[in-house]
Amino acid sequence: MVVNHRTVVTGEAAEERNLGNNQPLVSVIIPVYNDADRLAVCLMALDGQTYPRHLLEIVVVDNGSEDDVVEIAERFEGVRLLREPRPGSYAARNRGIVEAKGDIIAFTDADCRPTSTWIERAVRHLVDNPGIGVVGGRIEVVAMDPNNPNGVELYEIMTGFPQQRYIEEFRFAATASMFTRMSVFDLVGLFNEELMSGGDREWGMRVHASGFRLRYADDVITVHPARNTLRQLYMKSKRRHAGVRDASSMRKSSRASGKKLLRNLVPPVRTGWRMLQDDRVPTIWAWVRLVAVLTLVRLLSVWFTLRFAVGGRSPRR
Repeated sequence: MVVNHRTVVTGEAAEERNLGNNQPLVSVIIPVYNDADRLAVCLMALDGQTYPRHLLEIVVVDNGSEDDVVEIAERFEGVRLLREPRPGSYAARNRGIVEAKGDIIAFTDADCRPTSTWIERAVRHLVDNPGIGVVGGRIEVVAMDPNNPNGVELYEIMTGFPQQRYIEEFRFAATASMFTRMSVFDLVGLFNEELMSGGDREWGMRVHASGFRLRYADDVITVHPARNTLRQLYMKSKRRHAGVRDASSMRKSSRASGKKLLRNLVPPVRTGWRMLQDDRVPTIWAWVRLVAVLTLVRLLSVWFTLRFAVGGRSPRR
């Protein structure tokens, strides 16, 4: 279900959003679920932004956390804490959008660390280019120990968040680093909160279909920690394939791609060879671990594609 229950702001209230020198009020929306410690790091990074603090509101949306998100949010001046009981990050983001006061809406995740110029540079891209509806910033994936990533971390570093490709090929930006205008939501609607994964892609395609341009901004940078366990990769694959299934069912098409299934059953020789040439792979043993993880991810893709094709339940988290 695509939700669109915002009240459009007009007149004096709308004018109050744009507060001089062509610098608009920015609302940063952060959904969080049981991630209080990393939320603190994210809020510290936002506290150090170069963008004027009086033109910035930070909206944290707790999506049913059991840890102490409230205590973390209260440490930081000017942070608004909302609660959204419906499970799912897109339901949480929609709640934040409905409550936001800004003309420009920024999205990041509780486990991300935006660099100090993240907001300032993204706003400049939007202000200087009225035809742009979405700016997607670079997402740098980093290992816990950058000098010694494990196989899962190396896989995430090599494949995680190719934001430029998302924007230029698939017409969406990952919400770990995404900026848009409130007026875009007024026109195309909010995120589809029925989707547990892939809601950013579905929304971005609506934005593109409405005639807005999307821009990749390599200078708008946020840092994202790499997943570092096989269980985390398993859960990621489960959510992603459930999102694909849910989106397909809404298009009245649930046929799995036999070609893709067969491709994922073939050993990743060509991809593995390319990865061996990459400077980010430090040793031959790191490459062996990387290829093992890549093979596992492909097998998980086959498993979840088949599972959801025959009616497996979508995860609610």
